[in-house]
This record gives sequence, C-alpha cells and structure tokens, in this order.
Amino acid sequence: MKKNLYLTVCLLSVLVLFSCSKSNIKTYSGTPILSLEYESVDYMGGSTRKYVFDFEKNELYLESEIPSFDEEFIDNFVTDIKKLKTFTEEEEITLINKLYTYGLFKIKDNYKAPAGIMDGGGWNLTVEYSDGSKKVSKGSNNSPKKVFKNCATAFYDICGDGIVAYVSREYYLPPNVSYSFKTDNMLYGSDSLVKIVNYKWNNFESLYNSIYEINENSEFEYEFYPNVNCKLVLDTFNYNNTYSYKKFKKCIVTSYDYNKDLTNKKVLYDDGWFKQISIDIEYNKIYVIRLEFKNGDYVEYTFNSLIK
Repeated sequence: MKKNLYLTVCLLSVLVLFSCSKSNIKTYSGTPILSLEYESVDYMGGSTRKYVFDFEKNELYLESEIPSFDEEFIDNFVTDIKKLKTFTEEEEITLINKLYTYGLFKIKDNYKAPAGIMDGGGWNLTVEYSDGSKKVSKGSNNSPKKVFKNCATAFYDICGDGIVAYVSREYYLPPNVSYSFKTDNMLYGSDSLVKIVNYKWNNFESLYNSIYEINENSEFEYEFYPNVNCKLVLDTFNYNNTYSYKKFKKCIVTSYDYNKDLTNKKVLYDDGWFKQISIDIEYNKIYVIRLEFKNGDYVEYTFNSLIK
C-alpha cells in the first residue's frame, strides 16, 4: 500500500463512493495497513494454506505446505508459492473498507477450541500496520463465525475465494429453474439440459456471449428425433431446496431459427413467477430462457432442438 493511500480516499470517484454508501460500507481511516496474512492449518496431516495480501505491492499470494512421503524432502513437506492476483488501488481500498465494516480488525486475539475437540483445524490472522504494530488473532476449531462469513464475501469479490469462510454459490451465481423434456411416452428431466449464456448477479457478470456460438460448441445430453412431439416443461419446485435464492420477477422464453443471425424470433412465454409451465417445442430452433429480477439482475439459459 502506498503510504499516502488514505490521503487520497476522498479523491475516489463519485461512483465508488455512491456504491459504498448504498451498501452501508464505512470508510477506514485508521493507521494504513501494509499487509494481511491468513493461515489455515489442517490438524489431520498438518497441511497449511497461507494467503498473503501485500498492500504495498498490491499483490496476493498463496503459500501452501502439504505433507510429502518422498525421502528427498527431509522435513516431509512440500512448499508451493503462487501469485494469485495483482489488484488495483481501488480494489484494495474497497476490500479494506469492507473488512473494517464487518469487524475483522476488532476480533478477539484468541478463539479457543470447545472442550473435547482434538482434530479439525486452526487459523492465524496477522494484520501489519505502517507504524510497526500488528493485530494478531488465532483460533482452534472456533472462530468469529458472523464476522468471517461477511468478510468471506469481501475476499471473494477480489480473488474468487472466501479465504476465511465458505461462500455459497447463491452469492456469485444466479439461480435456475428445473427443466424436463416430455414426449408421449417419456419424461426426461435434468438441470444440465441447458447452458448458461449471459448474466448480471450480485455485481458479478458475464456478458456479450454469443447464444449461437454456445449452441454450436456445446454438447447437450438430450437428443431430439423427427416426428416425435415434445414439450419443454419448466418448474420451480426445487428452486430453493438447496440455496436461498430470491424469486425472479419475470420469465421470458424465446425461440429463434437455428442460424447465426437468430432469425424468426418468437416470444413463447412472458410472465411472472410460476410453479410449472409447458411449451411446445419446434425442431431446429434455438431457445433462450431469461429470468429477470426486481433489482435489474438477470440470467439467460439456452438449448437447441436441432435434429442431427
């Protein structure tokens, strides 16, 4: 971190400040932080993973030690160091502000293991400040669960890993409905019958992907046959069984001719939340199912009914 970092916080763009205020993220104005290290230890085998945030160079490293059974390694451990990311000054400020807001810099020094627990794992957190002081915390089969859960999303935003806690997929990936293909004598259902196309979800996004190219280059597990009537069945019976997703506001099902220009567009369904809907399938078409949410988030899935 540059030593005058916090003198420039007020010069951040209006967009960033507005975003922070909307999510109630506070601005850290304490002693500048030079580095943050978080190490986890697996008691069953002794392997360790240490994440090192160097805020002077704006770099993130992962140091791993795993047991080795090779006699060439006297200490019986193999060390691997990987540079995971070089982050921007803006990303650094955003991360530190979130960790400050969520309380990471004020957790207790020691979280002792509950009585009777011998295996499991431990962790060590070290925050180094520009004045030479350090914040050191540790835990054994115990942690500030709420603080770590919130901070995990902040870490995930910058490196795709929760580091201090698991981040559930509903934070970074949009939901889906259940899919089935129904003929006169068969019902075949699987969530993998479609491929994801474009989405905006919780500030994560994947945009400008070609619907046609995805259909051209993907393998679909269901095969369509001529002269066999088939329906697409969508349902939301399992929508929230595993993850806690908010309901979509609108579902739009659209078909196109199977070509690069996606000609002959037809909107087959355009309505709100449903329990189950059924749509007749035409062959040699590309289908897109789009789910839209109140906050502007959306996700698109696709499949095709090409007769091979």
